[in-house]
Amino acid sequence: MKWILSLLLVLSFNVHAKKMSDEQRAAQFSERKAKALEMVGKKISALTELKSCIGSASDMKAIKECRKNHRSSTKEWRKGKKKRKQMRKKRKEMKSSDE
Repeated sequence: MKWILSLLLVLSFNVHAKKMSDEQRAAQFSERKAKALEMVGKKISALTELKSCIGSASDMKAIKECRKNHRSSTKEWRKGKKKRKQMRKKRKEMKSSDE
């Protein structure tokens, strides 16, 4: 949950050094908001699916299978998170080298 809030917080800040018009900011905000809501919706549906799978499990082996399936379905999100982290690091390095 913390990383969702962190992602939303990072997305809400203006990462561009140049000044943007109000229309550009509004458009950028709308895009980021839509993307954040889409990701939250995907995560909620994946967790709902995990919850129903665990609820219908009859033994520990079935619960382990549910968790395994959940991890494999969220693998793409974790890769995306790693890529975003690397991009932020590069931008931060570029910004500090410009100063």
